Amino acid sequence: MRRGEASRGSVAPRYVSPRRLSLTILLDVFLVSSLAAQSALNALPGSTRSAGLGGAGAALVGDAGALFANPAAIATVRRLAFEGSYEQYLGGTTFGAGAMALRVGRFDWGVGAQALGDASFSAADLLGVSSLVFRTGVIALGASAKYARQGLGGSATSDAWAGDAGLAIAVFDIMALGVSVQNIGGDLGGGMHLPRRTVGHSVATTASPFTFGGTVELGRLHLDYAYRGFDAPAGDTHRLGLRWTP
Repeated sequence: MRRGEASRGSVAPRYVSPRRLSLTILLDVFLVSSLAAQSALNALPGSTRSAGLGGAGAALVGDAGALFANPAAIATVRRLAFEGSYEQYLGGTTFGAGAMALRVGRFDWGVGAQALGDASFSAADLLGVSSLVFRTGVIALGASAKYARQGLGGSATSDAWAGDAGLAIAVFDIMALGVSVQNIGGDLGGGMHLPRRTVGHSVATTASPFTFGGTVELGRLHLDYAYRGFDAPAGDTHRLGLRWTP
């Protein structure tokens, strides 16, 4: 089992397995636009592993869900990877995410989607992402195109197109560095924009500074769990994730 702890400060997770010792260095800095849109979906980590690390994830390479934080992070997918997440979020809402990544020569292609809404997702905030990555040696460069739709209250909605750009340096299974700039563009109209930020951490929320998570490995199947505490009376949240690398 892999376990991690994270806070809103710097993050230095460690993963230990019988086969190897891996060290991941996360660049943990974020910048938020003063006109950023306030959808909760913008602040939620895309993968369960990232949620267990308090939102840090720019250097969590090798998983399909990594494209939500850094498009270049899917460069170490060896052939094919799938990932899904589910969480009962605050206020009776439900969060769901899914992603897939495929390697073709020096390129990796990934696609993912997130939704936050009621249990039926009939009126949900949505995010769709498609990423393309080029890798040479240990260096990978990636870019994403994304579409976001969010509610503005009542039946009104607004949407926007945006892009991400990322860099990842993965030295075998020993060390990884990553940084990403998210939401380039993203004009929702009415003076609102998707939050522009350099990623290693999610946007600040009312969550407590304590999160933790763990992973159970069953061959190529990985079962993930993440806990995140929120200030009372919001309570806390529990996210479940599934990763598969056939």
